[in-house]
Amino acid sequence: MSFSISKASLPALEIGLNALSGVLDKAQALATAKKIDPSVLLNYRLAPDMFGLTRQVQVACDLAKNGGARLAGVEPPRYEEHKGHMQGEDYLNHFLLPNVYFHLTAAYAILRHCGADLGKRDFLGAIPMRMT
Repeated sequence: MSFSISKASLPALEIGLNALSGVLDKAQALATAKKIDPSVLLNYRLAPDMFGLTRQVQVACDLAKNGGARLAGVEPPRYEEHKGHMQGEDYLNHFLLPNVYFHLTAAYAILRHCGADLGKRDFLGAIPMRMT
């Protein structure tokens, strides 16, 4: 049984983005419960030179969309042109996954810092149980 780059990456990307969706749901609950203007959370950043929450989410989603398409050998929807030279495993391991996880982590950290009720399991998302 072969283990392809798609089998290595797509489940991790799907789990990460689904977890991000849950994290954002908790942020919405926080904003509602604490009567926080949602734009405060959406624009929040942990340091002056980093992206705010909205941009962290956009970058994580774009990387997953574009990276998945690139690894599948199809053209992703494009909004701006980015050229790269890495291929296959190098692209997956040295660009795509580290970048997606960086932005997922930043989004999580911003919302946790703002008081969202988040823990490690929220970041990890649903962990599938496999029966062998």
